[in-house]
Amino acid sequence: MTITTRGQRNLSMTADLVLWAASWALNVSLYPEEWLNEMSELNIRSTFQLVDRPDVFAIGDVSSLVETKQAITLPSKMKLIRHNILRVAEAISSSTTTMAALDSSAVKGLKEYRITDKVTLYLPVGEKEGVSQVGKSVYGNSKTSKWKGRDLYTDHFWKLLTGSKPPHLVDG
Repeated sequence: MTITTRGQRNLSMTADLVLWAASWALNVSLYPEEWLNEMSELNIRSTFQLVDRPDVFAIGDVSSLVETKQAITLPSKMKLIRHNILRVAEAISSSTTTMAALDSSAVKGLKEYRITDKVTLYLPVGEKEGVSQVGKSVYGNSKTSKWKGRDLYTDHFWKLLTGSKPPHLVDG
């Protein structure tokens, strides 16, 4: 599949598989209707498993998790979902149960996500200005610039995704 952007620059990229994950509306066209709730979100449990398909997991904006969805919460969610996927895989490999017939109550050691009401938002405006909210506290230009304005967390997410420092921070 070739994806081409529109606008001042027409860029294109060829890929084997494209899952569009950014939009003003949820893109649920990939999922069967029975997986969705009345808000067209994937109906999930606190273990991130789909209610009707415990062998399928969902995370992010498309999930029915009732909280402010923020990228900063992804690392802890990713650890939990990894743990739960491994528990489900172990349960399937150690029994005659197929994925389609999996009963999540038979899976031992699943962890549940606890929704937090702590809000963490950063709104940098350029490199040196912006506003942040951490819990009930609000911060201005100096803190916002220090926390996010310099690199928009790209260094943080590079390390999270690759396990190593970004190339520009490696000595040598």
